[in-house]
Amino acid sequence: MDKVKKNYIDSKQLVRGFEKAEKILESKKEEVNSLNVFPVPDGDTGTNMLLTIKSALENIKKKEHLTVSSVFKAASDGSLMGARGNSGVILSQLLRGLYNGLKDEKVIGVRELNQAFLESKKVAYNAVMKPTEGTILTVARMISEFSNYHHNNYDDPIVFLKDCIDEGNRALNLTPTMLKQLEEAGVVDAGGKGYLLILEGLYTGILNEEEDFAIDISNFDYFLDSILDDNKGKYNYSIYLNLAEEIESVQLDENFSKISKANISASGNGKSKVFILTDDPAKVIEDASKLSIIENSEIKYLKDISGKELNEKSKIEQNVHYDNAFIVVSSGKGIDKIFTDLSVQRIISGGQTMNPSTEDILKAIESIDADNIFILPNNKNIILSAKQAASMTKKLAYVIETRTIPEGISAILSFNPDDNLENNLESMKDAIKEVKTLEFTYAVRDSENNGIFIKKDDFIGIHKGEIIRSDRNLNNCVIETLEKIVDEDDYLMTIFYGENLKKEEAEKIVENIENVFEDLEVELVAGGQPVYSLLISIE
Repeated sequence: MDKVKKNYIDSKQLVRGFEKAEKILESKKEEVNSLNVFPVPDGDTGTNMLLTIKSALENIKKKEHLTVSSVFKAASDGSLMGARGNSGVILSQLLRGLYNGLKDEKVIGVRELNQAFLESKKVAYNAVMKPTEGTILTVARMISEFSNYHHNNYDDPIVFLKDCIDEGNRALNLTPTMLKQLEEAGVVDAGGKGYLLILEGLYTGILNEEEDFAIDISNFDYFLDSILDDNKGKYNYSIYLNLAEEIESVQLDENFSKISKANISASGNGKSKVFILTDDPAKVIEDASKLSIIENSEIKYLKDISGKELNEKSKIEQNVHYDNAFIVVSSGKGIDKIFTDLSVQRIISGGQTMNPSTEDILKAIESIDADNIFILPNNKNIILSAKQAASMTKKLAYVIETRTIPEGISAILSFNPDDNLENNLESMKDAIKEVKTLEFTYAVRDSENNGIFIKKDDFIGIHKGEIIRSDRNLNNCVIETLEKIVDEDDYLMTIFYGENLKKEEAEKIVENIENVFEDLEVELVAGGQPVYSLLISIE
């Protein structure tokens, strides 16, 4: 136990801690995702924080580390570029603060650790324009306050770290008392939970304690990279399946091992998951459908053609100069086409459940030669990443804070190339305010939100981040939500139907809307967006 009694933490322990942090967060990312305040199938806090910490660890492994300072510098830089979503950006700022508190330090003692926690809280709060208590920021603040008040009572930094984490967990359990939304949803803050899992990973790695990570439904995704690495180049396709029934792992293994030797499976909580590498995806889908209803599937062609296509486009455009250029985040083939028809220069695939990283946005900025570059995130969870990217370039890049696809379309349509920059920025901001956006998806759990009682599998109507209506029937949900939102000045409604809704179903909803709102002109567009059955724009 000498390692526990040592009164400092060195760089070797710290690297091991980051490795363990990634492992623990990967095993529990779905647990973090499930803490989403809204009971909708787009909780991605755990995924975003995991991808951010992965980027930090990848950068750590590229460096030669002599001190704890250089480890945290690499983690900070890596997380900055890899940050995804608001939670990922705030995590990158927390790591930046930890580095600021440890500059020039070769090892970490109690004093250094206290300074790191103080700086971490300071940097994170400064990064957010309007800090909200009951979030990851509260966890960081209460850790720093405990640290500053009690650090003189410790001489062992590892024991001190453990007690700081315990204080963080106490803070996390208090978050529902600070945010009504958390209390109603019956959850703690997802970002705070993710941050504590990372700190617990650091602690476990520093102690060099091993944990049992046997595969199960909760940590299934952690093992995907290893099966891909072990079978690199052997198969053309990967298939990820979510099955609607809990099937014994032995039966799953027996079934899919007949198709491919490269497969893993897990079951629990009434569900099953399968990941398989194959050259015959149709056979996999056919066999899986005999076992259970396939709730969703993701098929990927493993030969990378996207890089080649991007390079070819870059060659074509390398000598093209624009007065004004647009970068938009889009999700769905139909929506991509709309932005393409609007002559957008760069479309970044993303949205709910798949937020692009700061680096993704920065690369898009650097790939364009333009006097002015306008970035439209089209999602509230991408705005911080877009701002972070814009701050890292020497080009004139402006983030237009669009929170939905309809706001992005409206902003571009309001742009006048013959007008000056200031007027266009103002026009786009005004256009965002004029458009109303409604989003419709389904509930993944029983919940209460804003006084509305929601049952699992209900359809939900959302406007400005608030659930307006919940109903078992999508058409009823749409009509009753619209009745609360549409006013006499509205004249045009555009409906984007998603990948999980048939055109005939969408047309029937349009017919019902036209019968109720006779003065509205209604357009139907195949958006192809995931997660949301309908996106409705009202002007």
